[in-house]
Amino acid sequence: MAGESYLWILVALGFLATYALRIGGVLIAGRIHPDGAAIRWINAVAVAIAAGLGVRVIVSPGGALADTPTLFRLVSLAIAFVIFFGFRRNVLLGMA
Repeated sequence: MAGESYLWILVALGFLATYALRIGGVLIAGRIHPDGAAIRWINAVAVAIAAGLGVRVIVSPGGALADTPTLFRLVSLAIAFVIFFGFRRNVLLGMA
């Protein structure tokens, strides 16, 4: 029984932590200017992380992708860029 109560305490703490952050976000969202320096910085960090992960998948992949030749991965990337820019920067088509 004691183990069960610890689990419920952990669930409650997780719930409180999650919703405290969400409520805090709602409270400050109206005060943040969408073109402000903070948002531009957050956007730059998000793009950098996504680009880094993308490069890692091409250069040093794991799993089944590691068995494919690097040339195939680079050609696939080039085709995706051509489709992306050829269809007016359509992310969905570029990713497909």
